[in-house]
Amino acid sequence: MATQPQGSGSKAVVMTGARAKVAIGGNFVGVFSMISYGLNYGADPIFILGSYGPKEIVYTSQEVVSIQASGWRVIDNGPHMAAQMPTLDKLLNHQDIEITVFDRLTNKTIAKFHNCRPISYNTSLNNKQAAEISVNFLGLKLGDESFDGTETPNASTLT
Repeated sequence: MATQPQGSGSKAVVMTGARAKVAIGGNFVGVFSMISYGLNYGADPIFILGSYGPKEIVYTSQEVVSIQASGWRVIDNGPHMAAQMPTLDKLLNHQDIEITVFDRLTNKTIAKFHNCRPISYNTSLNNKQAAEISVNFLGLKLGDESFDGTETPNASTLT
């Protein structure tokens, strides 16, 4: 009878939620139990005279990065603290924030969201259940362990 192979001694390579740590503005935030994000590129078909169908699809833009984080509502650590959601009197001077997801096993950056703004939050309170919070952010750029999210050096800027 064949014996089952023993563990190889190597570290696990599949990312799990238990390995993730989230930092907002450089501070680790322990209230979130879920973070999800998405990035879309704008792409348009190119039609030419003399042809019914498109001849090419070209990228025309990158949309903003959409980030959702949810977790537990902790007393004295609500959305204005944990997610750096600005209060109404601070909207005019609120600065962009950076959100980073780390792998706590390897300390690698799994996702880094640049130039983010918290845009909304919801809280729910239910009988016989921990209070929950959900925060939505928008960011300008997204990087991961293979790409820092920057555009080519000759791209236009606002300055």
